[in-house]
Amino acid sequence: MKSIEQQDIQAVHRVRASLISERCAKANQLRGLAYEYGLVAPREIAALRVAVPAWLEDASNGLTVRLRALLSGLYADLRALDERVRELDKEIRAIGGENEAVGRVQQIRGIGPLIASALVAMIGDARQFKNGRHVAVALGLTPRQHSSGSKERILGISKHQPATTGVYAYMRHPQYVGFIAIMFGFLLQWPTILTLVMFPLLVWMYVRLAHAEEHEALREFGRAYEHYAAVTPRWIPHVLGHHHPTTHPGS
Repeated sequence: MKSIEQQDIQAVHRVRASLISERCAKANQLRGLAYEYGLVAPREIAALRVAVPAWLEDASNGLTVRLRALLSGLYADLRALDERVRELDKEIRAIGGENEAVGRVQQIRGIGPLIASALVAMIGDARQFKNGRHVAVALGLTPRQHSSGSKERILGISKHQPATTGVYAYMRHPQYVGFIAIMFGFLLQWPTILTLVMFPLLVWMYVRLAHAEEHEALREFGRAYEHYAAVTPRWIPHVLGHHHPTTHPGS
């Protein structure tokens, strides 16, 4: 049974998570509209905050008055959400200074007020749990399973988020692009009948695997993967301009 104070802290975290989700959706809406008019938006929200005012001030980018008004309104919404998240971040820091339990958890190296307050809100003094395994289950830190029939396959603990950083920020299937590039190199270096036959077959196989993985990712991650796929190419990376706006004016 949670105390009133725990419920208050958990309410702060839930509202903050909802605002961050709204902010992500607003940023993706801005990126989508800009992309339709030939403006490549950066993936990082911090860079997007810089890019939008630059677009609005640039009279030569072809944006209509109506679209500029729409982008300006969306940008105002984004800034308002930023301010609301900052207010709740300040509230969480205040909780870290006022709540004794949160303060003790913060003494652990690498844990700040955000994680400490979330842990206290979720598990309290932990007396209701029989062991550490029960705590892990309550926090969702359980291994993923991919089992069928009598064969069980236990996977690693996942954050339940699609991979969108690093090389995945430039294309959705870098591993298959790498395999295809290697096979193409073999084909150029050893142009035999076998390599000529195998190359298109393997390319077809990797393309099918990529499509199957995308369908599975859509089922598992939903809108998060839809937003990622909308701004990230499947095969050919945005080598220039994907992370930075063309005007050269996250969190």
